[in-house]
Order: sequence, then C-alpha cells, then structure tokens
Amino acid sequence: MKLFFGLLVGAVLLQMLLPWWSMAVWAFVLAVLLADRPVNACAAGLVAGGFSWLLPALWLFYTRDHRLADQLAQVFQLPSAAGLFVMAFLIAGLVTGLAALSGAFVRMILLRKHEKPSARPN
Repeated sequence: MKLFFGLLVGAVLLQMLLPWWSMAVWAFVLAVLLADRPVNACAAGLVAGGFSWLLPALWLFYTRDHRLADQLAQVFQLPSAAGLFVMAFLIAGLVTGLAALSGAFVRMILLRKHEKPSARPN
C-alpha cells in the first residue's frame, strides 16, 4: 500500500516539474526501496501510473470544453474520447509498471547478495 500511494503521489508531483518519463525513474527507485514481491510492485506501478494520467485527463475533459478530446479520438480512429482515456491509462500504467517490476527484481538481486551462502552438501 505504501508503494502504491508513494508511486501515485510521486508520479503526479514529478510530472508537474519534470518530463513524463520521470515517473518511470521514480517507480524504479521506490520499488528498489519498498517492493516486497515483483508481482505486487508491477500491479501497484500499473495502477498508480495509469491513474496519474487518467485522473488529470478526466478532470480536464469535464472542466473544459471536450471538443479537443473528441477531435483527438477521431484522429486515432477511436469511437469516442473514452478510448483516449483507456490509451492514457495503459501507456502510463505499462511504463510505470515495468519500471517498478525492474526495481523489484533489482531489490531481489541486492537482497540475495547480502544473504549468507548456505552450506551445500558434498
């Protein structure tokens, strides 16, 4: 849960100041520090990264005129603007999820190096 909320808040804040891909760097670093299992890190990254793009997109869509979203949907040959929201969620979610998964694997490797080698029978 800490990983999910850390990813969500960090991704939203970093994207206000830095390029969009900064959320992937944040997801990697946070997963190295906090991930317990790679599957959980990937799922938390996918959902948190997706929501970090979906929520602002929905807010802009409903508080402003939605003609731009409808026109973009036509450019991408989508039936409605809802397809844009799905695309935004998937793109951001995949980027952040894969970065968190990579960070969790690095954490596993680092933790294995610090374990004592087990005695092997001859």
